[in-house]
Amino acid sequence: RAGSGWPVLEEWAVLSDGRFRGRVYGRRGTDDGKLVTTSHVRPEGRHFGASWIRTESGSTYALGLPARVGAF
Repeated sequence: RAGSGWPVLEEWAVLSDGRFRGRVYGRRGTDDGKLVTTSHVRPEGRHFGASWIRTESGSTYALGLPARVGAF
């Protein structure tokens, strides 16, 4: 969530292999708006109702707005 201190994924989508792809904001060492693909996110790491995810590698992202259908 915004204000959580976590980087935010905007225009995100869940890929068929369980990774997330989107534009990241607020991640140290990465330009805001850069298109990134996360490591795998297990179903128990997906907290859509609370708008955040945790990857298998331990990174946590707040989720902004999802991508339009067919954006990637």
